[in-house]
Amino acid sequence: MIQQVLRGRLDIREIEDVGDLALNAAQIKAATSGNPLVMEKIEADAARTKLERLKRAHDKGQSTLAWTKVSAQTAINKADSQLPALAAAIPRIISTAGEDFAATVDGREYSKRPEAVAGISEWVRSNTPEYGNYFRMQQEYGVVATLGGHDLQVRNAAGDSRLGSYQDLAITIKGVPAPPLVFSRTELLEGSISIVTRLENKVAGLPDYEAQLRQTIDEKRAVLADVESQEGKPFKYEDKLNQARAKCVELDDKLKASIEPAKSVQTDISDNDKAVDQELVQQRRLHSADFPTSPGKRGPAHSRPATHARSGINGAVRDGGFER
Repeated sequence: MIQQVLRGRLDIREIEDVGDLALNAAQIKAATSGNPLVMEKIEADAARTKLERLKRAHDKGQSTLAWTKVSAQTAINKADSQLPALAAAIPRIISTAGEDFAATVDGREYSKRPEAVAGISEWVRSNTPEYGNYFRMQQEYGVVATLGGHDLQVRNAAGDSRLGSYQDLAITIKGVPAPPLVFSRTELLEGSISIVTRLENKVAGLPDYEAQLRQTIDEKRAVLADVESQEGKPFKYEDKLNQARAKCVELDDKLKASIEPAKSVQTDISDNDKAVDQELVQQRRLHSADFPTSPGKRGPAHSRPATHARSGINGAVRDGGFER
């Protein structure tokens, strides 16, 4: 495994796991006894593991092909649906470059960009709420301006808003399925000249967007062709994998048969150990038994010798044969 890492090849994304070839206790015993089946079993397991890894990669690739096919077809359908509207909008574009600038904001015509920006800011202040950007709740506020031959509509940004913003507004070209320009309401109220510049570029860039859609369609169709050429292909090493699995099962049976005698010997030894253990238990039981204690020491009640008082000479009292 370490050698595979140190080779530094970027085309390899998987490393063989040595844990797959770990021996169990029975195989270790067979190996120490010089059983040649052990090495053969290890080699067979390694070959089977490699083929199974290739099989998993093949199955995963087939699943990925299905997802790629759906994704590519969805992109093609979306682009095809947008092209007719773009093709109709492009001829209506009027150049506003340089001194040809002209815009209409809220019914008033402007030929100067700063004046048009001021008109847009005033329209936004009067026609949009301060906080109106709710995710998935799209609200149209109307046409803010006519620029480059097209009407520009304003709505809340909704799903196009930036993370955490409740003031984003989206400006779109009416009737054209192109991505919107997203501004914050504060940005529109401040009235920078860059706002008008971006709107002009948006209208003038519709032919470029059409070209992008056509390129996307061509790329996705090439992807579909490649997927269809590989979809449903069987695993080319299926026969070798079945043979490797069968060989492993055969070697397992042979190895098990070679280990059985060792198991029987171990069973006999275990029976002898049980007999020894029974004798040890008997010895411990006898050792823990109670016996009479010596005079003057107090032992268990059942082990003390009985005492008998009797009268001695001169009235001395004897207890157990001793004068006191």
